[in-house]
Amino acid sequence: MKKLLIALTTVLFFSCGETDITSIKDPNYSQVQFNRIFVVAAFSDLEYRIKTESAFKKQLEKRGVNVVRSIDMFPPTREVEISHYEIEYAIVDHNIQAVLIIATSYYWEDIYPSRGMPPIIENSDHFGGWSSYLELRLIDMLTENTAWIATTHTKDHAFAGVNTLINSMASTSVNTLFQDGLVSDIYYRPMTKGLLEELSLDEEKNKETVLSVSQKEEKKEETRSQKETEETIDDLVRQIIETRFNREEEWRKRTRRLARQKLLEFHRRSTKTEE
Repeated sequence: MKKLLIALTTVLFFSCGETDITSIKDPNYSQVQFNRIFVVAAFSDLEYRIKTESAFKKQLEKRGVNVVRSIDMFPPTREVEISHYEIEYAIVDHNIQAVLIIATSYYWEDIYPSRGMPPIIENSDHFGGWSSYLELRLIDMLTENTAWIATTHTKDHAFAGVNTLINSMASTSVNTLFQDGLVSDIYYRPMTKGLLEELSLDEEKNKETVLSVSQKEEKKEETRSQKETEETIDDLVRQIIETRFNREEEWRKRTRRLARQKLLEFHRRSTKTEE
């Protein structure tokens, strides 16, 4: 009995997942700290998506970070496909500073639409339990650049379950985010010269895009106006031709009437002469 209790105690107290993580931070984000994060678990399995986003939300909120789950903003119950503009508007409307995407390598390689999403968590005989390989990216919403990338490998033994594995992965990932100095309870971003130049370039691109659209609209309007003018000219020509034709037809009718009258008059004269 004593050995059994010791064994059960070992399982209960040491059934925790082990996560190995490797992360890289963009040097341009050495002084940037985000406080409002939009968490997206890009999994086809609804259970894993909810549990993963919830685990990250819990770990981040413990450290004073505001978190919005994608499952809350865009429930899968909506059958209508959500456009890119709707997603962008919703993120801006919630004052989101960065988006944390958790996915498999297939997601980033853009292969899964044709091959099908592989399982994110699988039972591995090699480890005698569960294992998971994931890639995380933190996207800056201001510049749309990737501020941070990490790859994780989480493994567990047969006595532990999926929840333990997900919690381990979330805890390790969030700890690394804090150690790398990318998230905090206060938002901080120095407006560096490089950032201002980048935003200015983006603004110029936006202006060019707007100008391009405006020019296209003006060209369409010019084409439309030209077409209307051509149609107007065609109508005028048609009216002139019709008027001329009507006049010619009237002239022919009058000529025929006069010719008949002259023939009748000549016939009368001829008849009187014969008498």
